[in-house]
Amino acid sequence: MEQALIVVIKLSDGHWGNETDDALIYSLEEELMDRINNSGFGHYDGHEFGGGYCSLFMYCHNVDKLYELTIPILKQFYIPRKSFIVKQLGESREERVNLPFSVS
Repeated sequence: MEQALIVVIKLSDGHWGNETDDALIYSLEEELMDRINNSGFGHYDGHEFGGGYCSLFMYCHNVDKLYELTIPILKQFYIPRKSFIVKQLGESREERVNLPFSVS
């Protein structure tokens, strides 16, 4: 069964964000695509802007491995408060991890 990892980034306004938000999203997206494509066990599916957030969608068969792969990338960026990650583990199971987390 395919699982999903969705990184949800809070934008600077309640709508589509601004140029600074765009720069963050596109830089983060580039890093995620590169890492995931080279890993061979998942795929990056794109992003969606709206409602003051941007969601980045990734899919695989083991969401925990994909999560561990993405954490070092996320720690390289300034992730705004009220951002979060959703791990979709199946049809009715999901976990949420609030961002930003402390870099250690």
